[in-house]
Amino acid sequence: VPMSLFDKTDDRLLYGTQEVHSSADYVIAILKDALIAKRIAPGDKLPSETELARRFSVSRSSIREAIKILSAFGVVESKRGDGTYVAKEANDTFVFKPLLFSFILTQPDFRELQELRFMLEDYILQLVLQRYSVNDLQILEACNNQLKQCKERHPQNAEEILHYDLQFHWLLVRIAQNKLIEKIYIFVLDYFKPYIRRGIENPATVIEEAGYPHDAIIQAIKEKDPQKAHAAIRRSITIWKQLLTVN
Repeated sequence: VPMSLFDKTDDRLLYGTQEVHSSADYVIAILKDALIAKRIAPGDKLPSETELARRFSVSRSSIREAIKILSAFGVVESKRGDGTYVAKEANDTFVFKPLLFSFILTQPDFRELQELRFMLEDYILQLVLQRYSVNDLQILEACNNQLKQCKERHPQNAEEILHYDLQFHWLLVRIAQNKLIEKIYIFVLDYFKPYIRRGIENPATVIEEAGYPHDAIIQAIKEKDPQKAHAAIRRSITIWKQLLTVN
């Protein structure tokens, strides 16, 4: 990696408005800004520990601490005898997700959760209307049919119902074909999972009266109708709210 990618003057300018708690924080911020500015890219090999310490005017121990933190977050990976590389892609199976824990500690109330879910799902569905293929629709319908059959045959099997419910939403966001939105939405679904499970486990008859909200979503896609799509998402989230509040 050419060291111009880590030009210290530029990095200090980029980093100048941020609060620095330690030298390791400073190093992490420089690497983060370099990634954002595309001065380094996924898969790039980082300079040696000694070279980074020299360029950033910090100790080697600070570089080691920064690399250890970034490695724990899945941002970089060290290869024994070869060096440290920027990860080629995000590890979605990674157990510790800093953004998720930050979200949890924020303790949002249900109104905020409802608004976030509606904002994301409403826009995702608008993208789906523009970008879906016949094959996409067939796969989505097959998933929805499996979900309905599971509800009818195994209404007490909350885990299986949850699996197909989440799969339906994962399919929707993949059909939307926006990697950034997909990453954010998968993270949000991870946070919402316990709430969705609670709704599934609620014995309230509202679930029977409401029918299957995913049917309305699929119908809106078939008709390529933005208004029906908007209404279907709002209805789906209203049902979700009812399932969480009705005893």
